[in-house]
This record gives sequence, C-alpha cells and structure tokens, in this order.
Amino acid sequence: MKHIICNVLLLALYLGFFVHDGETFVLPDNGPTIEPVIGRFIHGESPAWHHPSQEFSFVDTIAQKVCTYHTRREELVCAVIQNGPVGFAVPVSNVPGKFVVGSGTDLVLVHMPHYAGATRINTETLITVDVKTNGTRWNDAKADSLGRLWGGMIGPESNERVIPNKAAFYRINSDLTLQVELPNVTNSNGLVWNLQEDTLYYIDSATHQVAAFDFDSIRGSISNKRIVFDLEGTSYSGTLDGMTIDASGNLWIALYNGGGILNVDPLTGKIIQFVEFPVSKVTSCTFGGLLLDTLYVTTSSRDLSQQELRDQPLAGFVLSVKGLGVQGIPSNSFNL
Repeated sequence: MKHIICNVLLLALYLGFFVHDGETFVLPDNGPTIEPVIGRFIHGESPAWHHPSQEFSFVDTIAQKVCTYHTRREELVCAVIQNGPVGFAVPVSNVPGKFVVGSGTDLVLVHMPHYAGATRINTETLITVDVKTNGTRWNDAKADSLGRLWGGMIGPESNERVIPNKAAFYRINSDLTLQVELPNVTNSNGLVWNLQEDTLYYIDSATHQVAAFDFDSIRGSISNKRIVFDLEGTSYSGTLDGMTIDASGNLWIALYNGGGILNVDPLTGKIIQFVEFPVSKVTSCTFGGLLLDTLYVTTSSRDLSQQELRDQPLAGFVLSVKGLGVQGIPSNSFNL
C-alpha cells in the first residue's frame, strides 16, 4: 500500500482568491501533483465533471451556492439558492446549465446563469422531503445510468452532533415520485456504482464503513447489504465522506478531518494507496479532464481557526490531482 504525501506549501497561494497561477505541488518520487484550481469556499462538496463542455460543477453547502467552473476559459459562475444549505447539484440530461439541487429539504430545479455576476437566477422547487421530520437536510446524491436520482439526508444536529438514525436514503424517479431505499440513516454521504452497474457502494458516515448492495438497474432496487470497507480496521482517522470510482473498479474516498483520499479495492477491502493533501477537511472527488485522468477534489475551510487557516492556505479550495495513473468514468445526469 502506497502512502503519497504532499509536503510543500507556499503561503503566497493563500493570497489568490479565485484562479491560481498554475503553481503545483510535486509529490515524492516524481509522483502525482496537486494543483489548486479555485477557492476559497466554506464547504465544497458534490463535484461533477461535464465532459462535452470541459467544466465541473460543485456546491458550497454553507454559502448555499451552486458553482460551475469552465476549465478552458477559467471562468467561475455561482448561484445562491435560497431554500437552505446545498448538499448536491446533479446535472439534468440534455439541458446544459440545468441542475437538480438538494437545498434544505427541497429538490430545486436551477437554471445556472451563463456568465459571472448574473443577478437573476431561475429556480423551481420540485418536491419537498421529510416534511414530518425536523432538522434534516439533503446531503450527497448522484444519478444512475438510467437517470434516476439517488440521494440522502443528514439528520438533525444537537450540540454539534448529528442525532443518529433520523434520516433516510431516497430514490427519485423522473416523474418525481419518491421511494425510501434506506431508513434510519444518520449521515447519508458518498455513493457510486461499479462498472457493471450491478453493485451500489454507499457510505453512511456515522458507520465509518462502505456498504455494498446488489443493484438491479432495470427496477432501480437495492438488496443484500454487506460491508466492503471499514475505516476502524485501519490506522487512518477522520470520517468517510464523498467518493468516486475509477475505470479499474477501485474506490477513491475522501477523508474529512483525515487529510487525504483513500484508494480502496472494494473486492478485497484493502487500501491500495493513501494520497495525503495539504488540508485536513477533504470532502469529495470526481475524475475529469480530457482523458478523465485528473482527480478534482473539493475541500472545506469550515470551523477552522485563524491559525489553522494560516497553516492550511488551501483549505476550502477545489484541488486537482494529476499523474495518478488511472482514469475515471463519466458522470450520469438526471432524466427530468
């Protein structure tokens, strides 16, 4: 198992708020490089790559923003969503710039503006979930290959702790009908399907585990839960957050408060490598770029002290990792 460390920081990077000037961090042994792409944000999440336009989208949960960043034009466009904290933004099929967004307990249709600084944002609330449950909100979500939306909630918080088993994991069909797939969830988080699309990998962060379910892609159903990875059986700390999968079928899992990304073989449960970042709060990741060989990573600056922010000048940035030697697979969109 490889442990890849980024141990070079330049405080000058902290001074650039939006697009960094291309300086890179070379990991040991001439390995992968980490580059700051854009920042700083409060709590980045839900990165998705849009291959035809060569741009990626992500959210800032606390600032209630959905953002798109065009890598060729180096242009950032963000929209503030008024419904509540934003957990995810999933693109809508065949309509560039349109997203379904989890904001508070609402699923919101958002038409992103085409330029930075736009003052009018077109939004439409499609459905509201958890109407009988106080304090939950949307967290992570993704679409499957047939365009259904799978996503879950984080439970209500008390004394800065999430109350266990008060949330749920849902499937939302194209006609906006809602199905509870998993009740009694605490912090629904990362999810991804395997290459054959017969397995769904899923994280409830409170368990510190990655679960796998048999997935029926035609019916859109899950069954036969088993555990394929348990963080508590390793030497790594932090919380399992968002994740993605590469073309070899291996998982890439963000470690919130763990300062890196775990690359895991879900068939064996073994860690292939750990990529250490110059920030503590790594939230999620997705593959992008022309060859889908760049790992885009969202991070958080939430709840960091002023000293911690000085020590971690890239906290809250979107980062990219190049040279990992693997490729990802394209993201799916929601059929609406």
